[in-house]
Amino acid sequence: MSGATGPERELTPEEVATALDWIDGNLGVDAAIEFELRLAAEPELAARVEALARMDQRMARQRLSAPPRARWGRWLALAAAAALIATLTIPRLLGPREPAFEVALAPGHALAEDWIHGAPALVGQCAPGIAMSRGENPTVLAPAEFLRRAALAEGQLIDQALGSGAKELEAGWFVVPLELAEPASVLLFAWGERGAPQRLFPTSEAAALPIPAGRSLLPGPRAVGSADGAAVRYQPGFLVPRGVGQWVVLVAVRTREVGAEELRRLEEALATREHGPGQAHLEEQGFEVRRLIVREPR
Repeated sequence: MSGATGPERELTPEEVATALDWIDGNLGVDAAIEFELRLAAEPELAARVEALARMDQRMARQRLSAPPRARWGRWLALAAAAALIATLTIPRLLGPREPAFEVALAPGHALAEDWIHGAPALVGQCAPGIAMSRGENPTVLAPAEFLRRAALAEGQLIDQALGSGAKELEAGWFVVPLELAEPASVLLFAWGERGAPQRLFPTSEAAALPIPAGRSLLPGPRAVGSADGAAVRYQPGFLVPRGVGQWVVLVAVRTREVGAEELRRLEEALATREHGPGQAHLEEQGFEVRRLIVREPR
């Protein structure tokens, strides 16, 4: 099985047939391993097979309610798809790949003691700077030890939220657990039922500095140490304004950095757009975007 290489890389009929068998899981073990090794070594081939797989998945959904006889249409459409793919410019080959990421929602708390009561790793404990006004006298930990346990509690929260994949939430405060496959700039914009969108993150006017790969919490850790290390400060998360009704929160991620000037231009461009056109505009600027829904408590 061989084909052309270089910028005008095309799928040969044999490659189309092999790719379809691979997508459908019909290749033998040895043939599948051989084909996957080719995909790993030939980015252009991998990109075209990926495009073919996406098209095949769309057609599979369309075939669910079609009579068995109609299945022959798949081959006609895929033949046309192969011709299209041969001339298709794959954006991922022309610039940085869109970052893979997962995002979810989790409730926040206005008071540190409410957060502590809901975090198994922190129940019954506090630190200088963290006030507790109810319940039994808490164990007062040194700031460094409290921060260590707080990081453990945050890790558990992030794991649970990403595991559940919650994209909708009713809460007065909320946080956004995030997992990035690679370092990336992250922006959050929120649209209420009335008024212009609000930028939730980054929280300052500075550039959107890249967030490291791995799991993190936005807008940041709930517990932060003071500059001298003698106390702990609590950060509640994002506040849902009174009367907003429902917030549509767009999480936009891009590997390329977002400078302060670009951030300002993005805000100006989004100010007159609803969340749908706003998402389209962010995607035009190279962002991958996910949509979350936060409802004001009744």
